[in-house]
Amino acid sequence: MTDSDTADNSQQPEKKQGRGKGKPFEKNDPRINRLGRPKGYDEARKAAIAMLGEKIVSADKTVAATRFQMILMDWISSRNFQKQKAALELAGFFLKGNENLAMNVDLRALTDRQLERLSAGEDIYSVLLSKE
Repeated sequence: MTDSDTADNSQQPEKKQGRGKGKPFEKNDPRINRLGRPKGYDEARKAAIAMLGEKIVSADKTVAATRFQMILMDWISSRNFQKQKAALELAGFFLKGNENLAMNVDLRALTDRQLERLSAGEDIYSVLLSKE
């Protein structure tokens, strides 16, 4: 009876914890990035920052905004949820990792009506996102 294949006497050797999927790096492996960022990355980033900082003047020459502000206005007023979400993430309303809202709200900036709604138990997101 000692030959039976039961849980008592069938011990499996422990498996070693793997390093993850894929093949490990070897000497002179072409996947290793020894050069860092691409050569043109810094120049492209500087050009993008300069372009986003340029002022755009409206046709009637009354309103001036940067390209970055114009893009943000488009994102916020868009009906596309991904654009709205990107604007909220940029403003710091979302944590990138787990998509939980992490709000750092200055209560001094809220109106009396908004504060009343919050004290009545209304959700802070519905208070902040509603138009009054």
